[in-house]
Amino acid sequence: MTHFEEDLRSAISETRAVLQDDVDPDLEYRFRGSILWEVRRKGRAEWTLVDDGARAVRCLSPSDFADLAGLLKAMRGALRQGQVAMAELMGVSTSAYEKWEQGRRTPRGPGVSLVGVLLEGPAPILAGRARLGTMQRSNSGE
Repeated sequence: MTHFEEDLRSAISETRAVLQDDVDPDLEYRFRGSILWEVRRKGRAEWTLVDDGARAVRCLSPSDFADLAGLLKAMRGALRQGQVAMAELMGVSTSAYEKWEQGRRTPRGPGVSLVGVLLEGPAPILAGRARLGTMQRSNSGE
């Protein structure tokens, strides 16, 4: 088993524990919306989406997967996110993301670009969403 596969298994186990509310009391999970942003142990960052998640995703190669659905599942696992969080991260509906991951639909247009950008890590998407949020707030007069 490769180091990446071990990390992926660990991330999946941690995600299940969070969803089942059966977590290590020393661990603190920090979210932004539904997106898992950081895991802290006794006050120190143990995992972060932007750093560790980005490194894990960059280890993925689209050519290693027979289909896009498998690649999306692997990216989600590497980033330690659920389907709702991945949809939020990518700025698409949960239904659309679920259909992509189940292989019932394929992303088109901007969705294809989002998947490509996400393979480099979540930072560009997060930065773009932050700029968009700033623009929307300024346009709404807040």
